[in-house]
Amino acid sequence: MAVAVSGISLPASAALAAPVIQTGLPDSVDPAACPEVTAGAFGAAPAGPLDGGDCRRIVVRSAGWHLIEAIDEQNDWHERRVYDEAGAVACAGGYCDLKAGVYTLVAEGITVPFATAVVPFTAGGCEAADGQGFTAEPYRGTSAVAGQIDCLEIAGGAGSYQVALWDADSSNVPDLRLVQPSGPLGCGNKELVLGAGCKAVKNEPVRLIASMQESIPAGGRSYLLAAQRLTGQTNCPELPASAVGKPAGKSFEVTENHFAACYTVPAGHAAREIVSVNSDGRGGDARARIYDSAGAETCDRVDSGTQDLFSCRVAPGEKYTVVLQGSNRYTEFNRSSISNVSRIDATGRNCANPVATNFGGPATEGRLAPASEIHCYLNTGLSWINARATGRIWQPEYPGENDPVPTPVIRYFDSAGELQVCGSSCQLTAPYYFLTSSLPAMYGVDTWSIDDPADCTSSPASIAYGFGPVSVTLTPADRGWCQIVPIQAGDRFLVKASSDRPYTLNADGTATLCGGTETSGYNCMPKVAAGQTRGTARIVLAPTVVGSPRTYTVQATCSTGLCGGNTYSLYPAQQINVTAGRKATFELAGTSLHSGDKVRLTRSGHASIPVRVLSVSATRNHMKVEADVTKAAPGKWNVVGTSYSSASRTAQMNNLVNVLAMPKLGVKAKPSVTGKAAVGLTVRATAGTWNPKPASVRYQWTANGVAIKGATGSTYRIPASLRGKRIAVIVTARATGHTDTAVSSAAVTVGYGVAPKATKKPSISGTVKTGKTVKVKVGAWSPSASSYKYVWKLNGKVIKGATGAKLTLKKSWKGKKLTVTVTAKRAGHFDGKATSKALKIK
Repeated sequence: MAVAVSGISLPASAALAAPVIQTGLPDSVDPAACPEVTAGAFGAAPAGPLDGGDCRRIVVRSAGWHLIEAIDEQNDWHERRVYDEAGAVACAGGYCDLKAGVYTLVAEGITVPFATAVVPFTAGGCEAADGQGFTAEPYRGTSAVAGQIDCLEIAGGAGSYQVALWDADSSNVPDLRLVQPSGPLGCGNKELVLGAGCKAVKNEPVRLIASMQESIPAGGRSYLLAAQRLTGQTNCPELPASAVGKPAGKSFEVTENHFAACYTVPAGHAAREIVSVNSDGRGGDARARIYDSAGAETCDRVDSGTQDLFSCRVAPGEKYTVVLQGSNRYTEFNRSSISNVSRIDATGRNCANPVATNFGGPATEGRLAPASEIHCYLNTGLSWINARATGRIWQPEYPGENDPVPTPVIRYFDSAGELQVCGSSCQLTAPYYFLTSSLPAMYGVDTWSIDDPADCTSSPASIAYGFGPVSVTLTPADRGWCQIVPIQAGDRFLVKASSDRPYTLNADGTATLCGGTETSGYNCMPKVAAGQTRGTARIVLAPTVVGSPRTYTVQATCSTGLCGGNTYSLYPAQQINVTAGRKATFELAGTSLHSGDKVRLTRSGHASIPVRVLSVSATRNHMKVEADVTKAAPGKWNVVGTSYSSASRTAQMNNLVNVLAMPKLGVKAKPSVTGKAAVGLTVRATAGTWNPKPASVRYQWTANGVAIKGATGSTYRIPASLRGKRIAVIVTARATGHTDTAVSSAAVTVGYGVAPKATKKPSISGTVKTGKTVKVKVGAWSPSASSYKYVWKLNGKVIKGATGAKLTLKKSWKGKKLTVTVTAKRAGHFDGKATSKALKIK
């Protein structure tokens, strides 16, 4: 299995044996029958050659720590346990602390022949190394056979150590373990290879054990490593301090012969420093860690990627070491990579003054080349720091690549002393700040004070719907403008400006570039401070280049309804009296008023009256309105408003507008209903006599006091459904200057309509002969009947049960006269009757 350490793929290191559950030698194993193996040496084939079975008899001649492994010819390393002569588990393989004696190794579940490596920690074959591998040629090892275990004895004894590997092919990366004669140090690839390092406490020889755990091809499997002591005499060259405009860092080119490097920061360093490690942008970047004089990892990594940045606070008089390990992932393209490392005094002692600090003043220009260079500038009070790229130093590796021009990043120390990053634009109160870049960069940076309220235009009379339009003139000497805006969390503004994209300086101390385009408008989303719901932000216009005086127009519209925490309301006010019959103009008070608000007069049982907004004050707390109350019912009306910002924002003032009634028309003679009130007949309304004479009258017929739908004419034909009900007519008279006056006539009761009359008498059809069936022809009736009933008679007497439209003639009726009487029925009318002509039955 492989593990990833700082982007490098490595095999998992061997760990100390876990607690063993099985305590007895398996019954199936006979130690006397197991092939015997004695201790071997480092750098050679396993002492126990390939053989079958699942056990080996191990003879330990000297007590001490041993490496014991079971390896097949494919170089697969198998699970194993080692038992003592009493059958108890001595260890689970790997690291074994053994006394002199005879032991039994059992490779559990193995089905192939395997070799056995038994190597004391103190065995021969361990090559010497000076512990300064990061400044010298790397160690080149070759695993010639399966199960070979190599060893480097690193000079130095007690101390901290680290290892670098050349990782062109992960199958060529060995498994590493650091040991001393008194036992393993519990360190493997994870700790040793650009990790926290590995510390040897005892002043004994330190050995680095390496083994390949991939198949071994013909000719062996080679690997490269460099071992470095991090304490004591390291032989790492000094890393001098840089200053603004005076780079003094080091370059590190990654090659097969030099893939790790170390640098010493001498004891005379500043109390706080920043260390920067940058690649050349070609992908083969170096990764870094920093260690104190005791070999412990120190400094806070605040950024990583193509640039490693560290904030270091180290005790005066103590040196520390910067370690780099390069990646060679691009060697297949015959390319090497170069990384630059530098450090700078981070106490502010050597920071430069910006060219200008007034809002809109000229930018401070500079170059970060090499990219590991760090620039520092002083700051006073609250300022907006805005960095931008002004040109390209670094060029893409391939022609035609559309790589962006790098923009420096702003960094500063917060009140807790932690190094923070705020991108390329932010607000700062820190006394100084830094500019860094992952690639060489040309830049311009503004350090504009925003402490003085005079630096920006004060808050508008109301920000509820935005601000502007505002006319702004910028010049090369004054190339910035800003508007203070009170905000609430979630506010957004659509800013129209004939300029570059504006910025928002947020209440949380950040600065953001508004999105969008000049055509569609810029979306600016100011932020409040953490834990707050309201605050103050600034919308800034700062074109990159202002070659000559130029005037811009800026207008912001709130795109989230109401901005600045404003709410929509109508204030209480004195009652407003208006007279019905005309248009009335009056004033309303409130908050966040807008000419697009929808205002109505309402009253229960009456249609609402729309109110037209004529004007709104700049403070948006007064509006002049007009309402047409020509037809308004007298009495008190409510004022209901719906905000232009959202239909969900409403306000209401009850009984605010009092509509005074117009005089009614006088009635000299009441209206009346003329004509007979019976179903099917038409009655007529007389309008009555009025004073003054009305300009027009309207009619509404009623039945039992309820208006009859659609019955609004001066005449009304009475339907059958009203038979028995009392009908009347309401006459509403209208005259200019008077309220409409309605008066009802006296009600009259609706009687039955006339009975249907036969205009053609009924008749009997069919053969009038015994045994035959005859039927009725109903004839013709006026008005028409809706249904009929029948009664058959013989010689004038009713035939019992003969009420149908058909009748079958019996023999006993022969010679008698047959008639039929038809009753015509119509809803709401009296019944009509008629009898047919008598016919003699044959």
